Amino acid sequence: MPGDGVPLVFDFEAADALAVGARVAAAIEVRTPVRSGVVAVASAEFRGGLARAFARNGEHAAAGGRAGAAGLRSLAGFADEIAESARAEKVRRSRVREWEYRRSRREAQAVALGIAAAVSFEVWDPRPAAGPPPLRRAVEPVSVRRDTPPATMSDSGSGGVSSARPGDLRAYASMCGTLDAELAGYLHRVRQAVDAFERGCRWGDLDASAVLTGFQRWLDGNRADAAWAEGTAAGFETAGGGASGTVWAVYDPVRKGWAAATPAELLGLLRSLTAAELARLLRNNPDLAQTFWNHPPDPVHVADWWAGLTAKQQNALVKTAPVIIGNLPGLPYRIRDTANRATYAHWLRHLDELTEDQRKVIQALRKALATPEDGVPVRLVALNLFATTPPVAVGYGDLDRTSHTTWCAPGMDFDAKDALGTWSDAAKNLYRTQHTTKVGTPGVVAWMGYDTPGLLGVAFGAAAESGGARFASEIDRNSAARAAGEAGPASIAVVAHSYGTTMASYALTQTTTRIDSLVMVGSAGIDTGLVPSLSRVHATTVYTTHATGDRLAPFGSPLAHRAEPNPEAAGATDRAIGGAHAFSSEGNGRDLAGVDGHNPLGEPHRTAPGGLLNAEPSRGHGYFNLDTQSLWNTSATALGRPDLIDGDLTSTTAGADAHNQRAEKITERQRQKALP
Repeated sequence: MPGDGVPLVFDFEAADALAVGARVAAAIEVRTPVRSGVVAVASAEFRGGLARAFARNGEHAAAGGRAGAAGLRSLAGFADEIAESARAEKVRRSRVREWEYRRSRREAQAVALGIAAAVSFEVWDPRPAAGPPPLRRAVEPVSVRRDTPPATMSDSGSGGVSSARPGDLRAYASMCGTLDAELAGYLHRVRQAVDAFERGCRWGDLDASAVLTGFQRWLDGNRADAAWAEGTAAGFETAGGGASGTVWAVYDPVRKGWAAATPAELLGLLRSLTAAELARLLRNNPDLAQTFWNHPPDPVHVADWWAGLTAKQQNALVKTAPVIIGNLPGLPYRIRDTANRATYAHWLRHLDELTEDQRKVIQALRKALATPEDGVPVRLVALNLFATTPPVAVGYGDLDRTSHTTWCAPGMDFDAKDALGTWSDAAKNLYRTQHTTKVGTPGVVAWMGYDTPGLLGVAFGAAAESGGARFASEIDRNSAARAAGEAGPASIAVVAHSYGTTMASYALTQTTTRIDSLVMVGSAGIDTGLVPSLSRVHATTVYTTHATGDRLAPFGSPLAHRAEPNPEAAGATDRAIGGAHAFSSEGNGRDLAGVDGHNPLGEPHRTAPGGLLNAEPSRGHGYFNLDTQSLWNTSATALGRPDLIDGDLTSTTAGADAHNQRAEKITERQRQKALP
């Protein structure tokens, strides 16, 4: 073989790096069950032709991932095979050089002895034979074209009706985007490894173009699926009037008539129609009530309009259009309560006409509307049974005259249909505790006005953004309504639990009102993409608490890439965020008990915490149980009286800074250790 005595040029490190990189990239197969699981969750309430296309695409993505992994493993095997062949060739060439040296010695000796040739010697000392260099081509994975029908299609196979839960579709798109971003990084590193191999390995031929092209085509298909899911979610949200829960609709994003009315147009409608005319319009356009809910008129203008009506006109409106009047910001809470109780009483008599979720809300209201103490007014602040996820708000105290109003925002899986009883009990306990302080006249609102995320959605910020926008408007409207009322403004505080802190912290960056206190209890973390710093929150003071027995709250923060507002609860490499004042929930060993789990209230049957990471506190040991240090301190801070706190009040800023510095050092050490 010409030149086979020349030393072989072959970068074995580059070949090894290619083999390792290709095998690491083959982790797409490990991710396939994760992706399939996300598809399954998003498909749970997805029906119709669009859903079938989504399911098919999920199957194609899974099959493509498996095929891509096989192609990458074959590429790694070929790199190993060529490297092994190169090692053998390197040895052979060394032996050729030795053989040529022996031959030259024999030829010199033959000349000296007068022998014409030394051919006979090669019989017993043959030249090391050369073999052909290996030629390998990684086969392109077979990919199937994804099916992305237009987001305006109707599904004739289902009578023109499809359903979806937009929040789940967006969660699918977000999580798959995260997975694909990681895999795109692997692909980039494999491309670099292939380039290094081609530059430094002058033995054999390895054609990786087909498998890399197939991998890229698979990633492009995944991105198209995610974009399609986002567009479909947006269309269903439009069809559902902005709802992010399950939407059943004739799938056509175009909405007409009063459904697209502006707040100013709705105010003009109120001013121009009599009660009888409004009732008739509502009968002919039942979506009108939802439009008032989604785009309510300015509360100051509503208060002016209401004050200009006679008592007879006001009573007629409450009687004929309670679904609008009951949820109209700017009206006195006692008027809204009267209207909403009329709606509640109507549906209590017609439960058979409601969906299962709607029935759950009506049945739970019976308990929520029970007074926390004798003589304390209970206000049904909001009731919207026909939103996709029925929102409810119940207030305790005379909300038109309270000196302090506290809005309570719940966390994961705390929609009104599932947790109204629990969250209203938590709010009642907060009211009772505030009442015992003798600080002014408190009022507490159990607000369940957003589509709280489930286990999948809690890792993302979509519910915080959509819920935060709604909550921000509630706070601003409450402030405006009180300012326009007879008793004047009240001090406003927000108490948020779990994912409610993620939502509320964002909401308070969007308000025009600056509230007095934000109190974060068992926080699931702050989304720093939405809230870069707690100084952005429109609250005079931010408080936070976390019990060591609550292992669930800090577990979720790093998974969702959120910052932990309680530095002592943050993991070694997790981010913390300062800017709050922390108080204890551990108990004082005397008259105030400690918290030993995550949920707001302890489970009556539990003598010890249980569930996932102590999700379920023991009896009497939840954050909002009476006679806990947590609830007492939450009450004091929400009332703007930190001097009443039991235990110490500590700034989290220094602790967060110190923790983040340690976390950065640990992360850097881990990164350095991982380098080859």
